[in-house]
Amino acid sequence: MSSSPTSPSNNDSNEFENPLQPEKRKRMKAAEDIEPDPEEPEVPPKRKEPDVWELGNQKRISISEFKGKYYVDIREFYTDPAGDLKPGRKGISLKPEQWDLLLSYATEVNQALKKKQR
Repeated sequence: MSSSPTSPSNNDSNEFENPLQPEKRKRMKAAEDIEPDPEEPEVPPKRKEPDVWELGNQKRISISEFKGKYYVDIREFYTDPAGDLKPGRKGISLKPEQWDLLLSYATEVNQALKKKQR
């Protein structure tokens, strides 16, 4: 009995993977899994660029301009092979009105989050 190229006879071989199986990824630590350091004060890091605020883990908030209009951009960045930081596809650009609406929900969202974390 011969084995086909898509199903190797050796079970230890990972040479061929089922394209229908989702790629296994490591689970990232959720915010609730990370214990804050009680001795470390919560001070925002100093900004290197004007209108850019670092959130950590290569995420940042910035003010951007497109076609003469300004947006609040919340985006994840990545490091390219040359070592330069580039904007990724994961993110959102909000019009000033949308940003204001998001901020208006902050208290309610925080209260709901605290209830869930109990």
